Amino acid sequence: RTDPADALDALTRPADAPLVGALLELIARLDLPCAVKDPASGQYRYANARMAALFGATPEAMIGTADAQWLEASQWPALRTAENAALSMPRGALTEHKLELGGTRREFGVARVALRDGDGSPVALCSLWLDQTAHRQTEAKLQLALSQLEQQQQAAEAMRRETQDQSLRDNVTGLYQKVHFEDQLRREVDLSSREHREFSLVSI
Repeated sequence: RTDPADALDALTRPADAPLVGALLELIARLDLPCAVKDPASGQYRYANARMAALFGATPEAMIGTADAQWLEASQWPALRTAENAALSMPRGALTEHKLELGGTRREFGVARVALRDGDGSPVALCSLWLDQTAHRQTEAKLQLALSQLEQQQQAAEAMRRETQDQSLRDNVTGLYQKVHFEDQLRREVDLSSREHREFSLVSI
């Protein structure tokens, strides 16, 4: 069934219908990929237009199919493992997945929760997908910019120290000039005065 209310109608009590309708309206307004699967087979019972678009399909085409039909063999088992984990948790699970879709690597946060009957057995698995690709790309660019800035600062500090050191050395011999000796001597005298201790000057 391509209508979410119809897909969930048989799985919920009549008293739950207003709540289900409100949740579906919220999902529609958020414009997020949403799906309902059979917990045993992993086949889609419902997929909204945004969900189907991820796989380059239509909602009608996804009904009765599983992820193995839409994803490479290296990708869909991780989704199935996450679904089984969510089925074993009373409050569902939130997982992250990296998928190659349409030649583009994309990252998703997926929330999954099971609908259960009176005995607590899962009768459907609902999932809501959040595309985090743009956010992660922005984070990666920011980290790269911060890393480059840190490298530039380190290079500038090294150059400053080198320039300062060169200004204190003789160009021919590379030895420190008298001004450096006097500066160091003043520092030692000041330190000795503050801490009330002696120091020695050794001339070789």
